Amino acid sequence: MALSAIECPNGVCHSHHGGHATLVDGALNAVESFLHSSEVQRLFVQELVRGTVAESESDPLSRQGVRQLIEQELLALLQEQREALVDRVAEGLLDQADGNFERAQRAASAGIEEVQHLLVNHAEAMG
Repeated sequence: MALSAIECPNGVCHSHHGGHATLVDGALNAVESFLHSSEVQRLFVQELVRGTVAESESDPLSRQGVRQLIEQELLALLQEQREALVDRVAEGLLDQADGNFERAQRAASAGIEEVQHLLVNHAEAMG
């Protein structure tokens, strides 16, 4: 769905700056930068968890349950099942890896590491 000049901010079309494609490209670049920054991801997860924690302040047992689930169950499960998980995820990445299973395995392993970092950040933010 294309935007018209009426839908542009303040009723002014930005076509003299390359049109809406320049705005879309800029937004995509910002999102991509966000996704590649582990520090920004960590801060985002912390803020997200803080919001969740603020909502559940009345039930500290539930908060502790989430933290225990992450630290003692999910992280342990990821570690115990790492090889099988890497292989299963790699199978799903074969097309994007042009059939190169080793490349797909490296990407799957990196993905699992990112998930582990997110879980650790979440557990730490639960405090």
